[in-house]
Order: sequence, then structure tokens, then C-alpha cells
Amino acid sequence: MSHLQAPSQKKKVLLFKQVDITLQLILIPAAIIYGFLEQRPFYFLLGYFVVGGWQLTSYFIHFFLRKKFVPSGERRWYGQFVAILLTIALLCLLVTVLGERLHDFTLLYLVILLAVTPFFAVKYLTISIVEARLLKQLSEKNILL
Repeated sequence: MSHLQAPSQKKKVLLFKQVDITLQLILIPAAIIYGFLEQRPFYFLLGYFVVGGWQLTSYFIHFFLRKKFVPSGERRWYGQFVAILLTIALLCLLVTVLGERLHDFTLLYLVILLAVTPFFAVKYLTISIVEARLLKQLSEKNILL
């Protein structure tokens, strides 16, 4: 077990969790609405990058500052999944660069990502909410791991 956090650190961690969740709650529907209103593939895909970019940033902040948070088992699973996706993406990039064209496997990977990432965006949001609730409960009891 790590040390107990000072009250000001607790407030900072809770504030970050609140900002993180609020941004996700704004970005996810905004990306969907904007994508459908513009009806152009670029704007729709832009939402993927904005939401995914924030969620990856959030994930890495949680990862590097994990002693200040209460990570759930689902966050660990999510991290393993992200590592697998990034590894496959690097392999696809390597195959594409070496082959000097988009390989069929790379195109299949991109289509699969297009289909599954919205579900993982919502999953990451739920992970964040569950962790924030737990963190708040522990904070109210003056207990933080």
C-alpha cells in the first residue's frame, strides 16, 4: 500500500477526475452530433480523433500518476487492449511503409477500429465514472490508497 495523500492532493485528484468525465460527456455527444450535422466523412472521423485523443491522454495521465488514483481492474484491461491496438497499428504502419501501399490487413484493421472504438469510448467513460465514485467515497472516509 502506498502512502495516504494530503488533503490538497485529494482535491486535485478529484478535480482532475471531474474535469476528465465532464470533457468526455461533452466530447462524445458533440462528436456524434457534429459528425451527423456536417455529413462529411472528414468531420465524422475528426470526432474519433478528438474523443480518442482525449481518452488516450487521460489514460496515460492515469497510468503515469497511478499511485494518486484508484485504478480499477477494468482500467488495467483497457490498458492492455490499448497496447494491443497500438502494437497492431505499428505493424500496419510498418507493412504499409515497406509495401509502399495500404495493405489489405491495414484496411481491415482500420475498418474494425472504426466499428469498435465508439463502444470503447463509452466503456472508458464508464470506467472513469466508476473510479471517480470510488475515489470520492474513499476521500469522504479520509482513506486513499
